[in-house]
Amino acid sequence: MDFIRWFGLCLACLFASCETDQVVQSTGHALPSAMDEGHFNVLVETSAGEHLVRSYQDSTGHIDSSSVLGFLPMPINFGFIPSYSLPDSHLIKVPAWVFSHRIETGEVVPTIPLGTLNFVENGEEMDHFIMIPVDEKLRFMEASSFDDFAIRYDGIKYAFEYWFRNKEGVGHISRLRWKDDKIAAEQLVDRINISGE
Repeated sequence: MDFIRWFGLCLACLFASCETDQVVQSTGHALPSAMDEGHFNVLVETSAGEHLVRSYQDSTGHIDSSSVLGFLPMPINFGFIPSYSLPDSHLIKVPAWVFSHRIETGEVVPTIPLGTLNFVENGEEMDHFIMIPVDEKLRFMEASSFDDFAIRYDGIKYAFEYWFRNKEGVGHISRLRWKDDKIAAEQLVDRINISGE
């Protein structure tokens, strides 16, 4: 419990100065390709440190505010890897968390998978992908594989799990488990429409 209080205090201090009152953020450009030269492109919707959750609207190309977190702010950048269903080319947003320094809303980040977070939310099984930037200057940790992350950065992993489980209230998320970087890469290739790139 002492660690949890410490983590909460650190987050509050770290993100106290972040802007949270901006209502709409326009991307002003088309979505990136899902894959490029062996990496996955993530469009950041909500930056680390935000209470205001933002969501990309395919119909307008804008990133609009969608909700407000009633918990500690986003500890990690959140966005998606674009995928498209066939034959109608409907956008499917593959959820991705980018473990890096703060990245502004609307920016596209080339990433590689670190793992998959599998969980049940409101009775539905879901996968969110844990990514790290290809550009090492954007990283705040040296882990390049899930095993490295789980061993060397267990405190970060635990803190993120705790935040994730409780961001919508106790009991909202259950059966949380991790899958490694190799499985994550295979899942991502299966999830995105590479043939349509």
